Amino acid sequence: MELAVILPLLIKMGCAAMVVVLASMAVERVGPVIGALIATLPVAGGPAYIILAMEHGPDFIAASTVAGFPSLIGQALYQVAYVHIAQRRGTVVSLVASLATWLCAVLLVRATGWGFPVLAPLAFAGFAAAHVWVRRHIAWSGGSVPSRRWFDLPVRAGAVMMVTGSVILLGRFAGPNLAGLVAMMPTVFTSLILILQPRIGGKNTAAVVGSGLIGMLGFTGGLTFLHLAAIPLGNVLALSGALGVCVAWNVSLLVCQRWRGRRR
Repeated sequence: MELAVILPLLIKMGCAAMVVVLASMAVERVGPVIGALIATLPVAGGPAYIILAMEHGPDFIAASTVAGFPSLIGQALYQVAYVHIAQRRGTVVSLVASLATWLCAVLLVRATGWGFPVLAPLAFAGFAAAHVWVRRHIAWSGGSVPSRRWFDLPVRAGAVMMVTGSVILLGRFAGPNLAGLVAMMPTVFTSLILILQPRIGGKNTAAVVGSGLIGMLGFTGGLTFLHLAAIPLGNVLALSGALGVCVAWNVSLLVCQRWRGRRR
């Protein structure tokens, strides 16, 4: 591959690995909420859209965001499925069933032919309803975390980079529809599940994944902003604004969580 292809690939793989490792460490130290907020930052989809913006104009970016909404709707069901299945099943069964749920939901929504005016509100409603659905499963059940060995962090980073790289290469030369779909695959949560469930168990990992549903509302807001702003503002300003929406939402959730903690 040429350097122009390899460099963006390595940047995105490195960003995703860094954030997933940080999120997993935060979960082990302070519980599911902080880890989930880190995981819901646009660390996979964000770099994917930056790479697309370097190669395509605002029209392509706006079109690709519409293709990303079915994947977001599927991710809400992916997280709900995992939270419930992981209560009793192991990592492989829980993850495979959740990914199958995501894929079926994406294909079903895409088959409807709905456009942005329907898909965006449906994504917001889906994450909000999913959060309510799994609230009773997002409490941290406690238990000791196995001590970290010297090779744990490099292995975690390597695993995330492999998953992320495979996803990027899958959609590298796709058109806007498949590119948007691949960009919104639940890569970060999949990597986080692979790392956390063998270490802290299904119920605690489910608490992390379930806690991330409310954070995904900010991600959905960022994608909505990107769709609406790409053509009038251009790629740079639209991407910057979308990132600002995601970060502002997660910061507000963190502030609210700290405020509630002080009131108790």
